[in-house]
Amino acid sequence: MNTGYNLLDAFERVVTLHPKRPAVRCGDSQWTFRALRERVLSAAASFGALGLGRGDRVVLLSANCHRMVEVYWACMAAGAVAVPLEARLSEAEMSAVIAEVAPALLVTDTPERVSLLRSLAGGTPAVCLLGGHPEAADYDTLAARPGASAWPAIAPDDAVAIFYTAAVEGR
Repeated sequence: MNTGYNLLDAFERVVTLHPKRPAVRCGDSQWTFRALRERVLSAAASFGALGLGRGDRVVLLSANCHRMVEVYWACMAAGAVAVPLEARLSEAEMSAVIAEVAPALLVTDTPERVSLLRSLAGGTPAVCLLGGHPEAADYDTLAARPGASAWPAIAPDDAVAIFYTAAVEGR
């Protein structure tokens, strides 16, 4: 039975009930649910300004950090599909996933990984979570821009993520 309640609705409910509670901690820093919501909506709007649309795939490759939490939610808020890559995949395995999903955007943490993913994805636009790459948008700049004030509508059958297992080569 479809109730129409989705992950963004659940996130909004938590923000409404606990806006000042810590949502994410990374090192010595933390963000409240309200602050996380604002950064997610800003990132989603910025992703849209980069041309990301409903159903587009976003390849993610990064160490765990608060920005990755934001990016997952921002993909959903932009109507896009997050496709995280396991950092231990070989270049050939990453290339196979990238070829299969045909990403509209790449999000990664370091300038070196920006260069790697862009080479595997034929120059697809990229966002660098930690900045420092001349051909990639800086994530913190995107997440600080004004965003939407509300979540978009999500259909019950909209995909929000595609996860590949370690058996990529065996398909």
